[in-house]
Amino acid sequence: MVHILLATIIIVALIGQDKDKLITRFAFFLLFLFAALRYMYGSDYNAYLLKYGTIQSGQTDVFGDEMLFTLLNVISPSFQWVVVVTSFAFVIVVYYLITRNLPRNYVWVGLLIFIINPQLFLVNLSAMRQCLAMLLFIAAIPFAHRRKPIPYILLLLVASLFHKSSLMLIPFYLFISPRPVKAGKIIAVLAVMFVGLYLVDMVGLAQYAATFFEDTQYMHYASNELTNSLRATLLTSVYFIFVLFNLPRLKGRLLVYGKLYLISTMLGVLAFRLSMLTRIQMYFDIFSVVVIPAILIELRKEGKVKVDPSRPLASVWGCINHYALPILIFVIYGLRYYSFFTNPMWSRYFSEYRTIFEVL
Repeated sequence: MVHILLATIIIVALIGQDKDKLITRFAFFLLFLFAALRYMYGSDYNAYLLKYGTIQSGQTDVFGDEMLFTLLNVISPSFQWVVVVTSFAFVIVVYYLITRNLPRNYVWVGLLIFIINPQLFLVNLSAMRQCLAMLLFIAAIPFAHRRKPIPYILLLLVASLFHKSSLMLIPFYLFISPRPVKAGKIIAVLAVMFVGLYLVDMVGLAQYAATFFEDTQYMHYASNELTNSLRATLLTSVYFIFVLFNLPRLKGRLLVYGKLYLISTMLGVLAFRLSMLTRIQMYFDIFSVVVIPAILIELRKEGKVKVDPSRPLASVWGCINHYALPILIFVIYGLRYYSFFTNPMWSRYFSEYRTIFEVL
């Protein structure tokens, strides 16, 4: 049922690519219904439901300093209202992120990436507090793009009242710039990756951060030194390489989003040393819904790769970059989607879609 519903949404968006934008909006409306009507669906649903009951009974310190999420639970007449509000905020922000940055005939590609990557849609949908904080981060990006640090910082301070980890995003203001990317910067990024993988004490840094934010879950991840598999790291490296070497093709706002998504892929690779980095990666991974299609658009504009016998390496790389990597990227998306629903850790929470109508 889950796969049928999600596939239907993508098909509707695909049908609407060259027609009235109302069809595209209808696809996102279906996505909203999928999110808002869910019941006992998602890895965190039951935990949030129990905490809602605790808050309604008068105990308002359940989420500590994350007062805005507590307030949302206090004023909501039922937990389903919490689900509806967070789902609407999530879908509407992603709708504007995609439709304002991609031409209409590529909106369905952005939506496909959003849905086929379970970490973007399903996991974020379940992680309500961090999802709301992520949405405020997305809203803060235009201010950083226009070099307005005060509203950027204020929005992240508000985001921290949903999830304290968003405070870590404040220094990333320095990376949010529409300046062109040159070869020297690409080399610098590769050097940072090497240093991060082999020289930096990731566990020590993570334990310090977890202590600073008083996050027991992050401390658990850091203390147990959990790491990502080599296979997952190699697959993420494909995205890292594709974005890194195509970043110079992007300009303006898309370049900003490209840099942010590059940070996501870097964190994904560094998770080989410490898997808890994927929790921070969630803030940046969302920008793949516009960055990957934007790069595909630029590659398509360049047309077919011209093979030059006098430059064999450049010709081979051109073929890999224009054809092999884009295909491989979507193959990996498909494999990860399959893996997600066959992994017992996730499948027991996400395989069976249930709606609130069961209770009503």
